Amino acid sequence: PSWIVWTPGVCPGFNVAIRAFCQAGDIVLIQTPNYPPILAAPEFNDCTPIHIATVEENDGWMLDFAELEAQAKDPKAKLFIMCNPMNPVGSVLSQAQLDRVAQICADNDVILCSDEIHCDLILDELTHLPAGNHAQLQHRSITLMAANKTFNIAGLGTSFAIIPDTTLRNTFNAAARGIVPWVNILGLVATQSAFTECDDWHAAQRNYLIGNRDYLAKAINAIEGLKALPAPATFLLWVDASQLDLGTAKNVQDWCESRGVGPSPGVDFGNEHFFRLNFGVSRDMLEEVVARLSA
Repeated sequence: PSWIVWTPGVCPGFNVAIRAFCQAGDIVLIQTPNYPPILAAPEFNDCTPIHIATVEENDGWMLDFAELEAQAKDPKAKLFIMCNPMNPVGSVLSQAQLDRVAQICADNDVILCSDEIHCDLILDELTHLPAGNHAQLQHRSITLMAANKTFNIAGLGTSFAIIPDTTLRNTFNAAARGIVPWVNILGLVATQSAFTECDDWHAAQRNYLIGNRDYLAKAINAIEGLKALPAPATFLLWVDASQLDLGTAKNVQDWCESRGVGPSPGVDFGNEHFFRLNFGVSRDMLEEVVARLSA
């Protein structure tokens, strides 16, 4: 419990991490595509973002480790922010992949900030590996978690950072002091209840999401010009529209909206030729989305 620092959301968490461990002009490495607030955070804090691509390999997405290793060598690179599971591509880091991240961070004195808010939503038979549990990362990592995504309680403004190293934890707390509010008692109680009393609901939700994921991925791949790899985790599908005939549409987002579907724009995540769909909805709604995109 002493490793835990409560925060009112993961967005304050990664912004505080930048303030704590970087100075103006430093480089923040970011795995991309990624959650838009993460992409925006370095410049909010007078730092330079360097994007580390996620590449398609073996019917899945994985970090471009060669690029990560090359960019981490820059002495101004102080922090690496990634999502695990990844948002929006849904990949889950294997032990070998996390080992490589840890080694690169250790070799180059880079601190890892790992956003793991989707870690309870692994759909395939995979194991989540928290960054803070890794021997090489215990003294150079901040792991961000919350019940918000899995249990739909983001409005309660409660999440937490796991920081095993005392010096890092004190530095993080000092950077947050005076600008990050305390979490509220309702959020604390809801988080505790979610993690200790909702296993049956969580299992049922996971099964429903697996069905939705499989249905949506198959349906999207049947639409000419669209392609998607089934996400091993999260409730999100990252759709490649680079081969889509846009017709009179200005761009991919305009094409979707002209059919009455409003996905998350890929440009916000770092790739204008993609879009992100949320399949954490009723099957009826998902079928309506597919019907509109297929029209």
